[in-house]
Amino acid sequence: CYSSARSNGYIQLCIKAKERGQQSAVIDAMVECYDEDTFVGDEMVTRSKSASSIDEKGCVKLSYVTKTSQMFQPCGGWDCFPVSSPDIYCKVKKSRYIPLYTDTKHNW
Repeated sequence: CYSSARSNGYIQLCIKAKERGQQSAVIDAMVECYDEDTFVGDEMVTRSKSASSIDEKGCVKLSYVTKTSQMFQPCGGWDCFPVSSPDIYCKVKKSRYIPLYTDTKHNW
């Protein structure tokens, strides 16, 4: 196998909504995080196991397996050599709400 898992990475995300001037935590939502790629489809990095994964403050901490490029497969990591860190963005979904997308964090 040319790509290998190094360790776990973590993504922490806190979700807030503002309605009628009042800000509150978004709970009971699903979170999916992806590696943004320019030339191929975006690859899922991690997602919440259930809507109850988000705490009462609207925060969730997700882990993912990091991948690195190897000599004979320079694109075996999340991105191609010399950068193998993912460009992470997340999608938040909740019933009866429009999905929310975060900004992309490059070379996380």
